[in-house]
Formats: sequence, C-alpha cells, structure tokens
Amino acid sequence: MLAKRYEAVALYLSVPLMFYLAFSKLNLWFLILPALFLLSSLRSLRGWLLIGFLSFFSSLFWIRIAMVDYGGVFPPVAYSLIALLSLVLALYQFGLTYLLWRFLRHNLLLLPFLWVGSEILRSLFPYGGFPWLLVGENLVDFPLLKYYLSAGGVYLGSLTLWFLALLPRLMGDRRKMGTALLILMLPLPFTDTARRAVPPLKIAVVQPAVPEEVKLKEEEFYAYLPRYWEVMDQVLKEKPEVVFLPESAFPFTANYLYSEGGKLLDYSEKAVVVTGLVDVRFEGGKAKPYNSVFVIHRRRVVDFYDKVRLLPFGEFVPFPF
Repeated sequence: MLAKRYEAVALYLSVPLMFYLAFSKLNLWFLILPALFLLSSLRSLRGWLLIGFLSFFSSLFWIRIAMVDYGGVFPPVAYSLIALLSLVLALYQFGLTYLLWRFLRHNLLLLPFLWVGSEILRSLFPYGGFPWLLVGENLVDFPLLKYYLSAGGVYLGSLTLWFLALLPRLMGDRRKMGTALLILMLPLPFTDTARRAVPPLKIAVVQPAVPEEVKLKEEEFYAYLPRYWEVMDQVLKEKPEVVFLPESAFPFTANYLYSEGGKLLDYSEKAVVVTGLVDVRFEGGKAKPYNSVFVIHRRRVVDFYDKVRLLPFGEFVPFPF
C-alpha cells in the first residue's frame, strides 16, 4: 500500500517536471513523449488535474516578473493569481480531456483527438484564448517529424506526438497499433520537405536592454535615447537591410512617431526598421492602447501588426479581477 502511494507521488511530480523541461529554455523537447506516456496510464480525474495544475504553474511562474518586479503586486497576491490561471487552464486542458476520455471508456485511440480538441478550445476561449504550451510546439525540434507541421500546423503536431507516445501501450493490440500507425502516415503526402533557395538577407537585431523600471519613468526613458542612437549608428555601419528592435522600444507612442521619432525615420532611409511601439487609438470615445509592431521604410509606416494574445495580469487584467 505504501509502495503504491510513493509510486503515485512519483508520477504526480515527474510528469509535471517533464512537461516543464520540455517547454523550458533547456529545450529538453524529447521529454514530452514520456510525459504523455505516463499521463495516459493514469485513471484518476484528481490525478490529471493535479498534474495539469503543476505543469501549468511551473511553466507560467515567470509571469511573476511582470506582476511583482514591474507591477508592484504583493507577491502572495501575484502567486495566487498565477495559481488561479493555472487551475483554469488545467480544468480546460487536463480536466475536460480526462472527463471526455472516461466517458469514452478510456479508449486510447481517442485520447489524442480529445487532447487536441481541448487545445483548440483553450486557444479560443476565454479572453481571446490562451494558446501557450501546446504539445505540438515540441515537434519543431524532432528530426524529420518536424515536417508534419507543414501539413497541419501545431495541432497536427500535438496529435502526432500523442500517437507516438501511445505506441508502446498499443503494442499488445495489433488492430489498434495498425490504426495508430495508419493515422501517423496519413499526413505524409501533405508534408513539405523541400528546401527552397532564398536570396540572402542581411539583418541586425538591436536589444538595448532598457531596464523596465526606466521604461516606466518617461523622463528617464527619454534620457536613455542617446544610447539607442549610438547603437543604431554602429549597427548601420554594417549596412544591414533590415533592423529589428524590441517591443515598446521607445518612450513615445506610435501617434508621435513623426513628431518625436525623427531620428528613427532618418534610420529608415538606410534600412527597413521593424520596431515595437505602443499605439493609442480612440475607439468608442475611449483611448485604447495596443502593443504593436511597425515596419518603417523610407520615412513611412508600410505595415503594422497588433499583438493579439496578451499576457494575463501583465498586459491586461482578466474579468472579474
């Protein structure tokens, strides 16, 4: 009895750890397979929810930087909010998947489809969706299998990794094993493995590393600008075709680009400048800020893109908080 309890604890801790490491900067992507394999052995809603909560909480704990270090939120409050967000995501991804799987009598061949369905759902709802930590993201680093992404994107990637993880469990059933292999082979005709020749493009990436506390103080941020220009002058001596700058890179908003961003416009005469700027627009009589990226060339904004998936508690406060 005691041995089974230790075994359960080991499972509840090892699976979240492998999930975390697979998505972490350590890039141990291959750990997603044993994580899914072990998860599929568990027949407990409480176990799935616990693993889901720990997996999301460990991977999203970095949000505390925006909340505590830069937002001044009381740490226990910040950690509680991250825990609540992790719980909601665990209910969506792990809880809903398991409940449907249990209803379908734990059919292993259906589990990957249920998981991907939950991924799609949480990518859309609530608050515009939260498509982070999708299992298929790990397929990018898999030799050869990464080409599956060209056939169906990240969700096909999730489906592929799930079936690969389940293959050892299906070895005792020839029919189910054959079905799983057939499903894995179906996307092959639609994959694109061709390497196309593209003309070389010389780019420069500028990261001035402005401290966040400086960005929050307008006068100090403006005083930081000469250092920006020094870096840009050095970079443009190398004659890049495109220069990339970070998000919210300057103290002025996009609305003041032509009045306060003259130096930046001058640089756009020498190279295409891609930079992040806060853009304040008036919608319905109210000012609404957007975290946007702008493409500037020859003193003109030729394109822009608004960030759609915002960071909860960092870039927006979800209802009802």
